[in-house]
Amino acid sequence: MMSASNNIAQAWKLMEQLLMETKTEVSKSLMGTGQLLQQHFWNDLLLFRVPASKNPFKGKKPCVLFYSSVL
Repeated sequence: MMSASNNIAQAWKLMEQLLMETKTEVSKSLMGTGQLLQQHFWNDLLLFRVPASKNPFKGKKPCVLFYSSVL
């Protein structure tokens, strides 16, 4: 019986949280999103390339085995 009442209490808390989230004004949510985008604009790798010196995936040298098999 204790488990059922515990599950009901958890479901009630979840429902209250969801109701509170649905009442959030869209303009406030958009302002928060806009501020987040402005704060992290310069760190966006889709807008600005990674400098070659900081790119961990850039190959240093061609693979010798692959290079010799092509020739």
